[in-house]
Amino acid sequence: MTGSKLKTKKVWTALEHQIFQRMKNLEILNKKILLMVSGGADSVAAFHVLSRLLPPENLIVFHFHHGRNENSEFRDQALGFVEQLSKSKGVLFVSEFLDVEPVKFNDLKKDEATLRKLRLKALKKVHGQCKTDVIVTGHHEMDLLETRLMRMIRGTGPQGLVAMKEFNGLYYRPFLQTSPQVLKEYLISQKQNWIEDPSNKDTRYFRNWLRQKWLPALEKKRPGSVHRWSQSLELLSQKTDQSLVQIPGSNTLSRAYYLSLTRDERALLLAKWFYSMNQTHYTQAHIQEIIKQLDKVQNVFTFYVAGLVFEVNAGQITVKPS
Repeated sequence: MTGSKLKTKKVWTALEHQIFQRMKNLEILNKKILLMVSGGADSVAAFHVLSRLLPPENLIVFHFHHGRNENSEFRDQALGFVEQLSKSKGVLFVSEFLDVEPVKFNDLKKDEATLRKLRLKALKKVHGQCKTDVIVTGHHEMDLLETRLMRMIRGTGPQGLVAMKEFNGLYYRPFLQTSPQVLKEYLISQKQNWIEDPSNKDTRYFRNWLRQKWLPALEKKRPGSVHRWSQSLELLSQKTDQSLVQIPGSNTLSRAYYLSLTRDERALLLAKWFYSMNQTHYTQAHIQEIIKQLDKVQNVFTFYVAGLVFEVNAGQITVKPS
């Protein structure tokens, strides 16, 4: 055609088309996205998909550097890799550096929950500064299964199965029903590299042991069982999450409503209530102790369980960090 240029239509893969349709249905396709990228296959796959679906100005990449420690060489490599990856697509890159002494970092590694909270704190800070609408992470099917297994082993009860959701109004996790192998195959098909964190092979850490030892042994013994187990827990999670128990929208619960429930309903209510307040470090034993304390007939009393203080009067139950 004279005076015009032919445009090549972008051909999406099945994975890209699936994410496009889902984001469209969730009405977040035109939102400003903050994507957390570590450099691993899952987050790089998320970056590659989103960079194909979104205009560069709608995507911001965030990388969290874990500071100076025995793994510093890899951390520096990951930082440079993610920065160059972002620049290759014309996407804004933002990073945060965990400024702690190596000795203190080694202590933090023993408490993965604390390290995770530091990452999330930095992520939310950047989310506010950049005025993004949605935060995207690359968590996949095995991440979700491992989290659920760890909670079950810790004894958190049925609510522990709910774990991560695909979209909760702020966080979008597009790969929760996708296996890590599918993500790696996608990257290979796109000729896109990623980098492996050597610390992920350290089976001294329980999650790594589950991923590297226990689940592969189960899969070898019963091929296909890991995926079927993941699906079964997802169905149980949906059933738990759809419970008719009413969860308060604050840290205060009606004592009359609590007392109107059966013992099992009380346990489910407490678990879901704590989860809604981001209080996840409790066990089923803690729940039973709280129920025991709340069975008291006094009108006004206070008690402490699982790092929380419970203030009870005739009308309400209030929970605060101790």
